[in-house]
Amino acid sequence: MPKINVAKRFTLNMADGTAKDFDVGEQNVDKEIADHWFVKAHLVGATFEPKEGSFEYAQRNRELKSEEDAAAAEQQAEANAQTQAEAEARAAALLQKTNEAIAAVAQQAQDNLTKKDGQPADAVTDLPPIPLASNAQGGEAQIADQAQSEAGTTGGQQDPAEQQAEAGEQKAE
Repeated sequence: MPKINVAKRFTLNMADGTAKDFDVGEQNVDKEIADHWFVKAHLVGATFEPKEGSFEYAQRNRELKSEEDAAAAEQQAEANAQTQAEAEARAAALLQKTNEAIAAVAQQAQDNLTKKDGQPADAVTDLPPIPLASNAQGGEAQIADQAQSEAGTTGGQQDPAEQQAEAGEQKAE
């Protein structure tokens, strides 16, 4: 007689109409009973494959799908974290290079100012004036024009609107 190890209590309905109960644990049974598919499904270590289309089949597939989805989401999160870390490292390296370039330009400007007169200079406030427009008048004339415009006088020059008005009067004559 074969010996079976039942994992879960069950009742087997026999072909002759009788029912036989099986309790959990090892039991000696006939070969015909040991080979029955329903008995095999309730033994220790047996894998239960639900019938396609059954509730158990759908539930098992949902569980498998959610496990796969969780694993895929975990992989994606790890990939995202690594990509973010790489991007942050590249940004930090770029920021460092930018700061080094700014410091080099500032040092070069400071060196240029120091070479002209031999005295250390403040790179921001001691910069030479930058001409805004080039014309034949020269620097003194520009300064005088600027002083007159600040004082509200034009020094004999007309406002552009007045010039247009005079041009219109001349055409009308």
